[in-house]
Amino acid sequence: MKARTLGAAVLISSIVVLACFIRIQSTANIPTGQLTTPDAYFYYWQAHLVTEQGHLPARDMHRWLPLGRDLGQTLNLYAYALAYTHKALASVFPGISLYYVTLYAPVACFCIGLGALCLFLFRTLGLLFSSIAGVLLATLPGAIVRSTAGFSDRDSWCLMHGNKVKCCIQQHLLKTAIITILISIILFWTPVGGHANRTMFAATLFRLATPGRGSLAQAFDWMKTNVPNTAVVAAHWNHGSQLNVLAGVKTIVDQDHYLQYWIHLYHRHVNFAKTERETLEFLKTHDATHLMLTGRESATAPLLRESSSNALVPIYPTENFEKALVKVWEIHYPPDIQPNPKYLATDREE
Repeated sequence: MKARTLGAAVLISSIVVLACFIRIQSTANIPTGQLTTPDAYFYYWQAHLVTEQGHLPARDMHRWLPLGRDLGQTLNLYAYALAYTHKALASVFPGISLYYVTLYAPVACFCIGLGALCLFLFRTLGLLFSSIAGVLLATLPGAIVRSTAGFSDRDSWCLMHGNKVKCCIQQHLLKTAIITILISIILFWTPVGGHANRTMFAATLFRLATPGRGSLAQAFDWMKTNVPNTAVVAAHWNHGSQLNVLAGVKTIVDQDHYLQYWIHLYHRHVNFAKTERETLEFLKTHDATHLMLTGRESATAPLLRESSSNALVPIYPTENFEKALVKVWEIHYPPDIQPNPKYLATDREE
């Protein structure tokens, strides 16, 4: 019995190590300080607030300005787990940063959850079933892309806390034989999926760093140095949390979709504005001090792209502004531009 238990422990540990090894391959392609999804920056930002203040504020006044984001409506346990894990690890390894805890959190959570599941299956269905299920989960591309380093969303966190499995244990040998055959086909027969052949590809290339090393990352780096942290940058919602973390500025909308109608208003009055005054009133209402547009947005907002007024002053890039893929303006509001409550509507008017 002891030999069987020891063998199971070694095999399950090997599966967990394999899962970990696969999921850290993506780190070579992630620039320091970056993650792989916009939502990952959201949880990193929340963990940063907990680290600095000891708790999350009732309302985050760096986002969804001028009202701020009501954090009483969000699920915040993951952010606290990141912050306090960092605090615990930093007490032993002072050089470790919150960023690296966030970067590797999905890998750690997945491996803990996988190990717990394999142990449960070993106790209930035997070692063969447990090991087959473990290898499948460890190498399944669909599971890999949502649990690699940098994908610091809550998927792996939820897996780690969701291993309650109910099953009826009957005819073990027949079930195990059938499962072995089916899994072997899925793993190695290309017409069905050739899953094993795509495992490392999924680990290294399915999840690339966001924003990567391109023009958007350069714009964030420039803002971090040249724009004050009190600045409020109006930008596409997908860039919201990245601006908070990488550029160190405040925002008016982000991928949290807290007030969905504001995203509609942003597109309507910035991307598709009919007059510059309309855009300026909208931005003034949201306390925006800067505006950032990417090339695709500029193409749909020719009014802003071609504006020669004194209100929107191009500040980035400092050269070849017209041809830039990412543009940043500083906003100088004329005296007659005032906030308008209609731009804070949270629902379509009837």
